[in-house]
Amino acid sequence: MDCFGAARIAMTVGTCRGNRSLRGGETAEAIHLAAPGLFRRRPDQPRQRLAIAHPRIPAIMAPMTANGKRPMNWSAMSIQTKPGYSFGPLNVRLNGGMTISPSPQPKTGPRLGIAITTFNRREMVLDLVHTIRRLTTAPYDLVICDDGSSDGTVEALRAEGETVIAGKNRGVAWNKNRGIFFLMAIRGCDVAVLLDDDVLPTETAWQANWIDGALEFGHINLAFPDMIEQNPPGTCTSKNPGLSTGLGGPCIAISRSTWCIVGYMDSRFGRFGHEHTEYTNRFLRAGYGGIIRDVDGEQLNYYFVIQGGLIIKSAPTNGNSDQIFENQLIWEGLESENNKPLYRSPWINKEQQNVFISEIKTFLNEYNITFPKQFGIFNNDKYLSRNTDVKNSTLDPWNHFFMFGMKENREIS
Repeated sequence: MDCFGAARIAMTVGTCRGNRSLRGGETAEAIHLAAPGLFRRRPDQPRQRLAIAHPRIPAIMAPMTANGKRPMNWSAMSIQTKPGYSFGPLNVRLNGGMTISPSPQPKTGPRLGIAITTFNRREMVLDLVHTIRRLTTAPYDLVICDDGSSDGTVEALRAEGETVIAGKNRGVAWNKNRGIFFLMAIRGCDVAVLLDDDVLPTETAWQANWIDGALEFGHINLAFPDMIEQNPPGTCTSKNPGLSTGLGGPCIAISRSTWCIVGYMDSRFGRFGHEHTEYTNRFLRAGYGGIIRDVDGEQLNYYFVIQGGLIIKSAPTNGNSDQIFENQLIWEGLESENNKPLYRSPWINKEQQNVFISEIKTFLNEYNITFPKQFGIFNNDKYLSRNTDVKNSTLDPWNHFFMFGMKENREIS
């Protein structure tokens, strides 16, 4: 850090093609910065050292401008290069920070988060990540949620500097909740786009329709041509969405305001099937993401859908008919409940809560991010049994915890 707190990185720059992450020196480790282009070396130029100063790392220490404000946008970014370099899309990683692709987020406008869920589809998810880098034109936070892959997916993604939440295989709902929690509760995004790993953007600025659709309707889904019952002129855009009576769930966008009302997918769902429909139905009951139509006393759900510059790639399923049937029974049971709540936490009991929070804490620790402290019920006997040094002292256990144990992260129950 210099005296103004602007982070500086020394990078060895070689020939870069496409939009892959630059390989840095020892200081390049955990954060992605992105800018409108990629540094390229002319063929006649040798490898050289590149210094980058960024005013948002850390934000609270960024240098003041003349009007007393801290620079928050790309126009304030200082790029220092030697002759022979052009500036084009960049990914850089800083030691000890959070992986953000790209960062910083804009001072004005919605903060976009993208969560990819994957399981044993290494090459497919890598292709999706590369395509997102190439075609996304707005700043975004990216996290890939891996549900227990055994094919090297996690290692391949981390080798490219991507943010990966990895855990045991617990099913689609649980895995998507990992991404929702990170983007909404940790990163504070205004819009979260949830992508399956077999989805692929095909248009530059594909994210625009999903941002607009989430902000306009609170919740929006991907259109399946054979499921669209009514499609107004304009063919499934955020300004003119289609109506569908069925859902596939490979891409969902939600706004922060509606997430506060509906929350997470129901963790009672198992491996595969119906979790996305139950989730969207709660948005509909809250008045977002579609219309509930009364037809002769029967309520029919119509979902707002857009194409959004995406295609679905052909891929073998990781689920099976038994898993779908099991989840169907869970869905039918949830739908039949009287006074069923709109909001769901990412867990349904204390045991699930402990597992989920443990996963998130492990993930955040890898990126040097502190999770808020949690306290259970303090019990003198349990505290002493867990802390024999306190038991052997003359200190009152409660006084010890308040004066020393809390700062030392001692367990209380």
